[in-house]
Amino acid sequence: MSTYYIPYDLHEEGYIDNWLVAGPQEIPVSDLERFSGEEFELQIARHYYEEDSGVTQSPREWEPPLTIGDEDFRWRYTRCREDHFVDLSGSPGPTGRQARTGYPIPHYLRAWAYAEVRCPEAQEATFTLTTHGPADLWLNGQHLHRQEHFPWPVSQDRHLQAPHSVSFQGALREGHNGILVRFEEVALRECPYAMALQIAGLPSEDGMVMLPTSIEGIARRQTLERVIEAAYLDRYLYTRDDEVIVQWPDDLGTTADVAIRFQDLRGRISREAYITGKASESHRLLRCLEAQDGAYQVRVMPHPREYYEGNQRVTKEINLQILKSPYSQTHYGTYEQRCQEALEHAAQRWREDLFSEIAKMELGRWKYVEAEVIMEAIEARRGNQRRDGSDLQMLGLLSIMHRYLDDPSFPEELKDPLEECILNMDEPGSDCTTESQQILFHTCEILAGQLYPDRVFPVLTGHQARTGTNAGQSGQWHRERGERMALSWLRKRGTEGFQEWDSNCYFEQDLAALAHLADLAENPKVWELAAMMIDKILFTIALNSYQGAFGSTHGRTYAPFIKSARLEATSPVSRLMFGLGAFNTHLMGAVSLACAKRYVLPAVVERIAWDQPEEMWNREHQGGESGVDKVTYRTPDYMLSSAQDYHPGERGYQQHIWQA
Repeated sequence: MSTYYIPYDLHEEGYIDNWLVAGPQEIPVSDLERFSGEEFELQIARHYYEEDSGVTQSPREWEPPLTIGDEDFRWRYTRCREDHFVDLSGSPGPTGRQARTGYPIPHYLRAWAYAEVRCPEAQEATFTLTTHGPADLWLNGQHLHRQEHFPWPVSQDRHLQAPHSVSFQGALREGHNGILVRFEEVALRECPYAMALQIAGLPSEDGMVMLPTSIEGIARRQTLERVIEAAYLDRYLYTRDDEVIVQWPDDLGTTADVAIRFQDLRGRISREAYITGKASESHRLLRCLEAQDGAYQVRVMPHPREYYEGNQRVTKEINLQILKSPYSQTHYGTYEQRCQEALEHAAQRWREDLFSEIAKMELGRWKYVEAEVIMEAIEARRGNQRRDGSDLQMLGLLSIMHRYLDDPSFPEELKDPLEECILNMDEPGSDCTTESQQILFHTCEILAGQLYPDRVFPVLTGHQARTGTNAGQSGQWHRERGERMALSWLRKRGTEGFQEWDSNCYFEQDLAALAHLADLAENPKVWELAAMMIDKILFTIALNSYQGAFGSTHGRTYAPFIKSARLEATSPVSRLMFGLGAFNTHLMGAVSLACAKRYVLPAVVERIAWDQPEEMWNREHQGGESGVDKVTYRTPDYMLSSAQDYHPGERGYQQHIWQA
């Protein structure tokens, strides 16, 4: 098969922004206990390290594949964005199936990136390789450099996700120079995983970067790529009356026939159109009334007739969200009416969420309950897989068993799998470090122990199980331990506040766990303190919201939640409790509170959320000695919020420090 070369410009600062990428190869680290101490990630990387690159054939787009062991990886074209990174990061992100997949089980990852640089004459050059983990670089088949580091000094806060840059010298020859980078990472839950390469001193003239391909029509390929890359949407969030319109800029200097698809994050296509992409062109792809709420993509690709030329590999995915639920800026209705509304909204969600099935059960709509969704949640916990969101799934399964197992309409085929799942509930792993993860596990342990006080919980994993401290303990033992841990958590948060202050992602998880404790815990101290903590969180939301938008600073958040208040995980909670905000795809918090009959919201908190004073200053300290001082200023027209002098000059993690 003949090889052709697609030319690209070297960035003016020397970055290679166009690559062929293979991988990542994902290797589960099943024997984690053999790697111990603060530098266990480095130990894992060195254990799996191979001196040879593994690349035995000259890379070329798509064919031939890179064969590593019994796995084949295709070399696929990747164009970097403005940050110059080949970004393969995986993160659990917001809860639910729309989250990007992370790595709840430790994995060793490695990926390969290849490009050729055309040099007008032989010269020495300075390479700067930026990665989150270890990496190797081969120049013209010869190993030139290895760096071993992770994004944090291991003795410090693992929340730091900064990549690290290393510079080194290399000799470029006249003509084509093959550059191969293998970059690695040890992934545990969220995983920053990216690579960038800068070569200083080279001219940024046309055609400096060359990518080998089997496609003969290079000029046609580049035209398609320019047209596809130029396609855009004019917004990220679409509401009920909006239309999804794909557009091209006025200054696009070429045309090409393309296909555009509207699809969900699983790749299920609901609309497709074939049009000519050209300057000022626009095409209405979908009316939002025709779609369910949720996260989607518009995929832009060559027209099918271009497939015969091999150009189907040039694509662009544009992310968007659809939320048709109305947004309430003024309070309405009674709490009982809004409970019904919250459950109705959740029950009408498409087949994707365990808490939608719980809402159906609470409403008595048993004929609509989908047992397959519940079985999927059970499967997420089997074999200690600890998939993303599996702790939240366990909370939902325990809610089902406590509230609905004895209903005559309950599906009989689910009873034994549910019992097996609960009795084999595993220990939290080393990644159970956030405040929300801790209270979720303590709640699950209490509720499981209450269900089976005299039964033995035989299958345990995690550090405690490996050391034998918890093996074969009774449900009563687990309940008592869970109560001790939960009370400690509640007292600490009650007196010091949250390190993850005002988190519009994790407050939903906290409230879900606390609602179950306030409603189902048998220990009076536990349920009373849980109810008080719900009061405190809702009081915080009420003080720091503007017309339902939880627009304060956040100790932890995700990008979609600061793009629109409609998308915040706390928005359904605010709508339920105060009549402000919107119901959206985050069901867990609102459904858990709507099902909690024993919790009653203090009227004064609800009035604070409704209140619109001429001027209000709110000053808080959250998180103990190493916490945050924050201030919120609110009027009927606007709200400002800031975390004051918070770790100045240091790198952040997922904090949101100020907002208007």
